Amino acid sequence: MSQELVAILDGRETGRVMRDDRGKLSFTYNEPWRTAADAYPLSISMPLALAEHGHAKIDPFLWGLLPDNEIVLDTGRAIPRLGKERLRAHRLCRARLRRSGPVRAARKA
Repeated sequence: MSQELVAILDGRETGRVMRDDRGKLSFTYNEPWRTAADAYPLSISMPLALAEHGHAKIDPFLWGLLPDNEIVLDTGRAIPRLGKERLRAHRLCRARLRRSGPVRAARKA
């Protein structure tokens, strides 16, 4: 059984996130949204030129929507049925980013 999540931008249905039986995610833009003059991508990593984007694109995007609050992530309430390994990996990435400090653009000479 697959699962769906409808994506809505500016009050318009833009596409759907789908989870297949293996747990892999994909995102498919609605054709009316893709062809609209005022359309814009859900993420810069998922351009409108492609109707469908696989797990490698939509999974990091969704993780970016999660709160940085460690207490919320530790309880697992923000992410039902997500494995402990996945939460550990997410916390590790966040911790490494915090330790590395702000990212600064290199100045052009």
